[in-house]
Amino acid sequence: MNEKQAFLFAPHHVAEELYDLKKDPHEINNLAKDSEYASTLKEHQVILTKWIKATDDQGQYDETVPFLKGVLSQWSDAAVNPEYAKARK
Repeated sequence: MNEKQAFLFAPHHVAEELYDLKKDPHEINNLAKDSEYASTLKEHQVILTKWIKATDDQGQYDETVPFLKGVLSQWSDAAVNPEYAKARK
């Protein structure tokens, strides 16, 4: 794989991604760190924050230990996110 392909399979991903879908429909060039797109990124951050609040998106809350244990009972070692550490104790 080349660098662009390997990005998709990396063990860690960047927190934010921003793409110009007209110029880059395959979402290859992440513009989130490009200063030229800073105001666009900020605009989308505000939109997302408002949406999370308006919909009470559950992703904003930590998972409960009983829930995490339930996932572990099904997926065991395949559940690799750091949040599962508290359920493995």
